[in-house]
Amino acid sequence: MPAVTVLQLFLSSSKPVLRFAAVRTLNKVAQSHPMSVTNCNIDMESLISDQNRSIATLAITTLLKTGAAHSLLLNSRFKRAGAVAWCNSSSRTSSIFFLVAELRRLHC
Repeated sequence: MPAVTVLQLFLSSSKPVLRFAAVRTLNKVAQSHPMSVTNCNIDMESLISDQNRSIATLAITTLLKTGAAHSLLLNSRFKRAGAVAWCNSSSRTSSIFFLVAELRRLHC
């Protein structure tokens, strides 16, 4: 079983530590091989509204790296989770700048 498939299974785990490890690993893989992670996009979209904000942040940035920015912006889960609430933490400032830069790069 390929590693990405195993990580995809971990994305739907009931254990937050497995979800975090999977999305973090997929995020690192997406930096150099974004196309190999695209099969996990649907599963990562469900993590946008995860109670663990670290998991949600990694899911969003990974989706941006795989070219799923358009579906991410239209995703009702992201709207429901509240972009303002997600962005309100000072620890997320660097992620916000990354997201804005990535969106500009994709849409310009």
